[in-house]
Amino acid sequence: MRNRFVTIVALFVVVATVAPGAVATGMGPSGGTDASGPTQLPAGPHYQADGANCTYPQTVTDTTGTEIELGAEPESVVAVQPSDAQLVTEIGATEKLVGMPVGQYTASLNVSESVTDVSADDGASPVAEKVIDLDADVVIAANTVTSYYDGFVEQLRNADQTVYVYDSSSSLADVRANVQLAGMLTGECEGAAQTITSMNESLDRIDEATAGEDQPLAYYVMGPNTDITAGAGTFQHEIMVRGGVENIAERAGNTGWAALSEEVIVAEDPEWIIYGDSHDSPPVTEAIKSTTAWEEEQFVEVDSNAMSQPGPHVITAIEQIASTVHAEAYAEVTNESSTNESADEDSPDESDDDAAVIPGFGPVVALVALLSVAALAVRRQ
Repeated sequence: MRNRFVTIVALFVVVATVAPGAVATGMGPSGGTDASGPTQLPAGPHYQADGANCTYPQTVTDTTGTEIELGAEPESVVAVQPSDAQLVTEIGATEKLVGMPVGQYTASLNVSESVTDVSADDGASPVAEKVIDLDADVVIAANTVTSYYDGFVEQLRNADQTVYVYDSSSSLADVRANVQLAGMLTGECEGAAQTITSMNESLDRIDEATAGEDQPLAYYVMGPNTDITAGAGTFQHEIMVRGGVENIAERAGNTGWAALSEEVIVAEDPEWIIYGDSHDSPPVTEAIKSTTAWEEEQFVEVDSNAMSQPGPHVITAIEQIASTVHAEAYAEVTNESSTNESADEDSPDESDDDAAVIPGFGPVVALVALLSVAALAVRRQ
């Protein structure tokens, strides 16, 4: 049998993902079942980052209904959870980040060595006293912290900390909205706009590659000791569908993060198994090894943090799925994109200096992002 096991180069240090450990991922509570058909996600319109407001002072209301006063642009920020830290670092607010969880969930984020670890030994659970000691201008936390750490936010607020609690993402649109929100909370609206532009550009390429392609059935295994998987209404479900596969959990009627029995998995017989690269191989049961996916060694290894944390890095997981399941179509689109980038690099109108200000972005993406930012600045004036 030809070995079709695909190893994708990991971008970040990874972690085993299970629903009870959702605090490290920003995932919400578990769901149930809902007998609906497979999701068909439209390619557009793009999420537009045109509502950010980085003028101060301003008053904003968070998801707990609490009014937050931002008297001036924040100069110091604490990110309570790994997914919060990803939002802050990806929009260019790294220099303002004074506290975050430091460990395997955030090991690949580009942060200063002087940043304070505000987590317990597990690298995820926040310690209120550590956050309070930093006395940052603003503390940012997804609302999963209120689900898993009762009284944590109240303890911070009782110590006169400015805490903004936002809704964790259940879709790619939510992720991009939270990127924009993070920009406003940190005074980095331009960086947030650039990040959203980059995400939109990447999604365009993925959509072009998967358009008209079949959506083979896939099972996302979250860990060796759990039957929980991501169903409809989760950002991970949208990662799968946008990557060009049908989610077996949705076919089974699951919503949210809920159990999916091995009997159902075997009966539906997925063609692909998706798993995090914190595992050496797909951590499935012996029964699931009778499926087509296992017998034909059709596996997609995704970056565990990218798959489990609702931040800009979700694009990485989508690209990994699309480039594996739809390898030929994805390669064709990628090659075309590379050719266009090369042509733009040779153009005398392209400024290498301008492209370089957006780390990790290609020249085309950088140029579009800069134009978007310029337009945003004009609208604010």
